[in-house]
This record gives sequence, C-alpha cells and structure tokens, in this order.
Amino acid sequence: MPTLSKLRYFKYLTFKRIVNFLINYFSYLLSNILKKPILWGIPPFVSFEPVNFCNLSCPECITGSNKIARDKMEAKFEMFENLIKTNYQKISHILLYFQGEPFLHPKIYDMIALCKKHRIYSASSTNGHFLSPKNCIKIIENGLDELIISIDGADQNIYEKYRKGGNLTLVINGLRNLVEAKKKLNKKNPYIIIQFIVFKHNEHQIEQMNDFYKISGADEIQFKSAQIDVPNKNFDQISSIPQYARYKKDASGNFHIKSKLPNHCLRLWNTMVILNNGDMVACCFDKNGKYRFGNIEQKSIKEIIHSIEFQFFRKFILLNRKKESMCCNCSEGLQQSY
Repeated sequence: MPTLSKLRYFKYLTFKRIVNFLINYFSYLLSNILKKPILWGIPPFVSFEPVNFCNLSCPECITGSNKIARDKMEAKFEMFENLIKTNYQKISHILLYFQGEPFLHPKIYDMIALCKKHRIYSASSTNGHFLSPKNCIKIIENGLDELIISIDGADQNIYEKYRKGGNLTLVINGLRNLVEAKKKLNKKNPYIIIQFIVFKHNEHQIEQMNDFYKISGADEIQFKSAQIDVPNKNFDQISSIPQYARYKKDASGNFHIKSKLPNHCLRLWNTMVILNNGDMVACCFDKNGKYRFGNIEQKSIKEIIHSIEFQFFRKFILLNRKKESMCCNCSEGLQQSY
C-alpha cells in the first residue's frame, strides 16, 4: 500500500475507485464477523511481478539465494496492458515489484507510462543498480509516483553482507542521479524512499543511515524488520533491537513471529498479487506460488478472486490462520517502526 504520509495519492481516487475501496473493505470486516468469506468489488491494490530474477544474491531472498521454484522469465507487456485496460476504473495502486529486480524488464518504463495514462498510482522497489542518469530521466518522464531504494548498509563492508554482489557506491550515485533529475526536470515524483532492512550485522548503522538520509535528497527513510526464512536456524541475523525484530524467543528457546496471527488477513481482500506468468497467488508471502487461483490471460479478475479455491483459502485463514506455514513470517498486523 502507498505510504500514508503522501496525501497526493488521493488525487488518483475517482468516485468508482472510492466506492470499490469502501465496499471491498466492508466485505472484509463483514467476513471477520461472520467467519465466512464475503468479497465485494475487486482488490484495489495490485502487486505485479515484471521479472523474477535479479543481479544480486541476497541470502534471505528466494530469488537471490536461488530457491525460487518458478521459471525465470519476463512478464509479457501485453498481459500487463490488458490487466490495466480492463480494470483501471477500480484499481487504485500498482506496485511494479514482487520478486526480482523490476528494472531488468525491458519495458518497465512502458508499464510505468501505462499506469500514468490511466491515472493509477504507481510504485516500485529496486536495489538501485540501474539508476543511471538516462534511466532516471525515463523514470520521471514516464510518471513513476514512488520508488523504494534498498540501502542496507552505510559502508561497502556492511552493505554487501546482505546485498551480495552489490556495489554501494553505484547505488548511492544512482540515488543522487534520481534526485538531480527531479531537480533538473522540476518534478516532485517519484517520491523517494530509502529502505534499510535491519539485521543484527547492520543495526549499529541506523543512526548513520538516518544522517545520510537527511542530506541525500530522498523524501523518506524506512527502517524495516528483516524477514528470516528459518528464524530458528538463522536467529543470529535477527536484530537485537526489539522494535526492529520481527521475531521473539519463547520459553523453549524457539523463535516465532511477534504477531499472534489472528484469524483474519486484510491482504487477502484488498491486494492482488500477480506473478510474471499471469498466475494470481494468495498474497505477497506466497513467493513461490504455492497457492495459484487462476491466470489473468485465461480468466477475468472477477472470476479468479471469486473462484471456489480462493474463497476456500480465505475461509481457512478466517478459521485456522496459525496452521498455514506461509503466515509464520507475515508482518500483517505487526507495528513496524519506520
């Protein structure tokens, strides 16, 4: 979802989008009360995966660690175009990112331009290695609204502990290129967010990164808790600062997500996650596509979100969320310290 501090997001809300958002959210509330999956409207937020491959080898990422069990490929632009053209009246926000590095897609700028043409708030997330002066001009001219740039260290030694194969100097120069391009073109967008994922090895650089942000020209910095795939095995990566740790140790010495995992999840109602091959999956934590409910090249959005399989999954979460292993890393309901 878009950062709440950016009120300019609301200029994209049309009457139809507002109505869709409200009835969708009300159906979620009603489902929680009745413990029965009711879905009205369509999810107003979309996470679309341009590619599922990357130039880096981040160990806790299924793409970077080569644990992805899906064919590595680029999404077809025509598929994305059809998604927008047939649903733009109700979609409010599109995140051009799921797994992989989105700026490796040859038509990423066309995707951004298509969102702009249909007045949909567009965002993306990048490791920052492709922010050349030329690319930054294209990002701005094609109308990207928000860009998250991951910078998880204040020096190369700390940065590359997680961003394997990354070059911090290149990323910082890329950030500067984008800031300078915005000034040159006299544009406010994209809203630039520096994202710092807090691990044990870099937590001592939080203040240093905060100081860097203040002089960087970025609009915001977010300190995000790290998702650890197997927390009981890789507990040494979990931050020792409680507010930046997604997990806590129980009496038996095992690590668990801090959330009590209540039997509801807004993401299953308000967000569509679409893989690069067109499959719609359960949510943003379904990274390998364990649950696939239909393909947007073969079925309409309405058919997929109302499918028996998807409704059955929603009902399962309303009754037995703790039994779904995919939820053990979910940050839904956790209060993040940004």
